[in-house]
Amino acid sequence: MARRPTSREADKISDTLSDREARTDRSSDELGQIVEARSEQLERAEKHLEWQEKRLSHLVRESKCVLWHCSVEDVDGRLDWTPLRREEAEFHEFLPLTVLPGQDYHAAWERSVFQEDRVEMDRLADEAIRTGQSEYSQDYRCIDQSGSVRWLHEDVAIERTAEAQWTVHGIVTDITEQKNTHALRRALAEREQALEELQQSEQERSQLIEQVMTVQANERAQIARDLHDHAGQALSSLMVGLKALSQMEDVGEVRRQAEKLREATQQTYEQVRLLSFDLYPTALEHLGLVAALEQDAIRFQDQHGIAVDVHADGELDDWPQSTNDIVYQIVHAALTNIDRHARASTVSIVVRQHPGRLVVVVEDDGVGFDVQKVLSGPIEERFGLLAMQERIRPIAGTVTFESTKGQGTSLFISVPL
Repeated sequence: MARRPTSREADKISDTLSDREARTDRSSDELGQIVEARSEQLERAEKHLEWQEKRLSHLVRESKCVLWHCSVEDVDGRLDWTPLRREEAEFHEFLPLTVLPGQDYHAAWERSVFQEDRVEMDRLADEAIRTGQSEYSQDYRCIDQSGSVRWLHEDVAIERTAEAQWTVHGIVTDITEQKNTHALRRALAEREQALEELQQSEQERSQLIEQVMTVQANERAQIARDLHDHAGQALSSLMVGLKALSQMEDVGEVRRQAEKLREATQQTYEQVRLLSFDLYPTALEHLGLVAALEQDAIRFQDQHGIAVDVHADGELDDWPQSTNDIVYQIVHAALTNIDRHARASTVSIVVRQHPGRLVVVVEDDGVGFDVQKVLSGPIEERFGLLAMQERIRPIAGTVTFESTKGQGTSLFISVPL
């Protein structure tokens, strides 16, 4: 038979149970306090998270941007994109588009993007995913519901989720205003540069006109001196000779004096003809451009000892006389420059007539020069080249130069019909 506990033992057991109950109550109170504290923390965290989400949405709206998400899967070597859409109202607010019946916003977006930009976007995305990049960015254009062109900037983040599977996140920002501002600034900068170039061109043209007037004055003075020194003196001699001839009675003496006067007259005629050719070759008007260039080539070769060949497919069609005059003067100026600067031994002049265009090429085997350096240098060093370009401007033609030091120079004249 079991022994019953004594009263002392029973009291001890009762005290132990009371202590345990007290500790249990304290633990329950402490646990309740912890749960209550954790609940309050969780509630505050939820409120803070909700506030952060609202703040993020506000920032997204204020910064004119929108977030998108897609899942991407490699299906038989082709990347298959599946949009994980948020509320389409948010996208419409950011970029209003016309959604056709039976389509969604994503299809409308694909239709709105410029085709050439879409090709580049697909290339960038494919390259980024297949090469393991974690992010990339791009700019592209699209047309909104009103028909306006919108510039968008996209920052894209890529996360690999499984074999041949990725999650892609993007944030799209409207940069139309920045692009328009940049384009306006660039246009203003180009306009200022054009104005500066125009002012410089006008200054150079003024200097060029001044130089041309000086050259023309010098040429007129030289012609006047030549007329006085050669033709004037020859005519004076003829007058004296004719007077002496009128006083002669011996027939033989008259014949000898007449022969001398004839020779003097011939020399005077040649001198006047050369002066006339310098002013304007009559062959240019009566025989055409090719014949005038051939005569000028012979005269240049006789005077300067530089061989000149003229190659042409016969005489040209009936080009305007103004065109022939200007082309002839430019070729003549080119020969003068060759004599002064090129130290050439041979020159070739090629005349070609194409449908609606006349092309003349003047080539020499002289020392050559740095074309860009001369054309960008002081006007005094490029006066001859500028004069040719200005001379051909009235007939909408062009004069260009190609040269290599030690390998000669080529001048190209092109004139439209």
